[in-house]
Amino acid sequence: MMSPNDEYMEREFSQYELRILYNMCRQGTWCDKHLNINKITNGIPKHDLDKAKYAAKELKNIGLIAAQKKQGREDYCMPKPNREIIIDILKKYEEDWGFIQYLDFIK
Repeated sequence: MMSPNDEYMEREFSQYELRILYNMCRQGTWCDKHLNINKITNGIPKHDLDKAKYAAKELKNIGLIAAQKKQGREDYCMPKPNREIIIDILKKYEEDWGFIQYLDFIK
């Protein structure tokens, strides 16, 4: 039987999902700190924001990130227990996507 971590590592992540995870890691958005969709989609072209919003919902649905209603909008964070798996996912794609860098400095 596969563990949830194995399932995450076998899953293919889109560039939008990876950008969101990277932005959230870079900004230290571990729960209890939340960011709105505009902050976590930073660097994604405006014409792709619908895809990025869909990617955020997918990451929430598979349990990698969490959402909380704040000030009438949905804000996102990464549960601290997911820290290592998220960093492992980003390391898996580090050579494929130029925006993923400096992972050793993520706290």
